[in-house]
Amino acid sequence: MIKFNEKVIKALNIPTEQFVIKGITTELPRNPKELKKTPIILVPKDVLRELPVANDWDQVCQSAAENAELRDKVNCLIGEIWKAKVRKDKEKLRESALASAEAFSTFLNVIHGIDPDTYDFENDPEGILVWRKIHETVAKTYLVALITSCTDF
Repeated sequence: MIKFNEKVIKALNIPTEQFVIKGITTELPRNPKELKKTPIILVPKDVLRELPVANDWDQVCQSAAENAELRDKVNCLIGEIWKAKVRKDKEKLRESALASAEAFSTFLNVIHGIDPDTYDFENDPEGILVWRKIHETVAKTYLVALITSCTDF
C-alpha cells in the first residue's frame, strides 16, 4: 500500500506530510477535515466495493455475512502477498548466509546470541496472562446470554 501511495502521489504531485504507520515512515497527504494530524491513504480502485448496510434487523445478519466475506477475501489476498514476501525474504537471508564462510559464521553468531529462554508464564513479568485471568473472572461473575445466530433476533 505504501508503494502504491508513493507512486500515485508522485504522479499526481499531491502535497504530503510525514507520517509513521506501523513503524514505517512515509509521506502521505494530510486529511484537512480532521483536527488531529491524520493521513489519507489511497486505495486502488479494484479493491473498493460498496459495503452492505443494514436498514433494519432483518438485514443485519445478511449485512454482517457480506462484510465478513469481503473481509475474508481481502485478508486472504493480503496473506498471499505476505507469504510471498516472507518466502522472498527467507531466500535472500539464505543466499546472504551462504555467500561466504564469513557470512555463515556471522549468521551462526547471531543465532547463538538469541536468548533461548521462553516466556516466564509462572511470574508473567510483562503482565500478559493477567488479562486472561481478569477475562475468566468477569466471564464467570457476569454471565451473559449471547446471540449465536440470526434466528435469535
